Amino acid sequence: MGDVNSISTAIVQKIDALERVGERLKYLTSHDSLVVLHNSLTIPKLQYLLHTSPCFMSSTLQHYDNVLRSIVSSVVNIHIYSEDPSWTQAILPVDLGGLGISSAVSIAPYAFLALPRPLHTALQHTTIST
Repeated sequence: MGDVNSISTAIVQKIDALERVGERLKYLTSHDSLVVLHNSLTIPKLQYLLHTSPCFMSSTLQHYDNVLRSIVSSVVNIHIYSEDPSWTQAILPVDLGGLGISSAVSIAPYAFLALPRPLHTALQHTTIST
């Protein structure tokens, strides 16, 4: 499972890879870039990490979403702020009028809890001290 520091290190590696890919997406058309982002470069690349580690406990995951938002903003050629309603719409599913780009922050807790494991193990890693 790992501690928060090792999870943050793994997420930083994913952020670096996403930034490299974001630079390369500029050579594709907007539609092609969105299809590639949606189907293979965002959450599918992060899915194993989200399922096997409590990534939602790391603040680095928000930075991943910020990089993703920046890439989507450059692909669609619209400046999207983090609290902007256009970002909220972009992360909606396509059938609800969005772009279908998933936010890592919003799905991380569900992805971690969805993987079958003994309940006491999952609850042990999700306890947040106050």
